[in-house]
Amino acid sequence: MEPTENSAELTLNIPKLLVRTDNDHELLLELLHVFQDGCPALMQKVESAVSREEMQSVARSCHALKGMLANLSAERAAAAALQLEKIASSGQRSQLAGALATLRCEVSALSAELTAYLESTKSK
Repeated sequence: MEPTENSAELTLNIPKLLVRTDNDHELLLELLHVFQDGCPALMQKVESAVSREEMQSVARSCHALKGMLANLSAERAAAAALQLEKIASSGQRSQLAGALATLRCEVSALSAELTAYLESTKSK
């Protein structure tokens, strides 16, 4: 599945993150590493809960993931997590798979950009 609307815009907004961290590159890198370390486990919780159709667990996990994504100013991915959270909260089982696919796509795009950015900082 393709990223959601505004695909031309980057999913990882480094300039916005630098403003949020008062231009503290060390703090920025720490935030990015925390996300990189924590996101896979949280995504696994979301996917597992979706596969079992445990709506409360989906909603809770998506809420936590949304917060993590919002801290990175990853607006598209956070919006995808919010959408899945809303679907789970309203009990719309038939929409879980599609919303999860969108979330996976957004998180994957974000992770790729994050990895590329972190690699580029190693050479500086």
